Amino acid sequence: MKIVLISLETQKEKVAKKCILMSKRFNCDVEVVWPGSDIVSDCFRCINENYFLNKNDFIEKFDALGLNRGGWYYQQFLKYMVVLDSADDSVWIVDGDSEILNERIFDINTVFTTGNLVHAPYNNHIKKYMDGRLSSLSYVTNQMLFSRRKLDMMLREFYPGDWIHSILVGIDEENAQFSEYQTYAQYLLNLGLRSREIKVFRRMDLLWRWTSLIYRKYDVVSWESHKSGLLRVVRANIFYLFGRTLG
Repeated sequence: MKIVLISLETQKEKVAKKCILMSKRFNCDVEVVWPGSDIVSDCFRCINENYFLNKNDFIEKFDALGLNRGGWYYQQFLKYMVVLDSADDSVWIVDGDSEILNERIFDINTVFTTGNLVHAPYNNHIKKYMDGRLSSLSYVTNQMLFSRRKLDMMLREFYPGDWIHSILVGIDEENAQFSEYQTYAQYLLNLGLRSREIKVFRRMDLLWRWTSLIYRKYDVVSWESHKSGLLRVVRANIFYLFGRTLG
């Protein structure tokens, strides 16, 4: 098993600090897939994202379909490509802005949920391809322990041929959106894997300094640094103080 961070960060020092921490915490190799140059170090290595999926080619194909948010979707397809390219069957994909705090979520036989309701457009996209009852829970937890073999089986069964194109043509910006985590999680649930709720806090970047000094037990935290505003800040700090999932 190896951990792969999918990172937008290009500052080597920040990436190295996180990699060293995760390597020691989980006692395994760490790779970083990022926009920067290839780097090999003692406990981690960085690989340019274009090795797995050429970004310009993807965006060109994406734009030709009249879709928006090509960069955001690129990150999702990139994760699948990284898993499929791996020599290891077990690949733990972690979003680059996130940190895993609890090793209990290293469990290949469990699918982890935030316990929140799924974003409806994700399920609308999934049901275009998969039959059966879909989960109403969100499995977007900023990380996923993938099986390369199972991911390959899913893509061959539901998205034959050019699977990237097959997924893209099912996207409707308003009503049917693709989620790499939700889609794979639903496939695993259909195979009979158990579901378990974990605590996720996605907006560490919104915490007041005194709030952030208070320890709250979460399984996954992240610094997403996008939409802010007073109401979001207040909400994030209240949720954190009460140890509630936000994300």
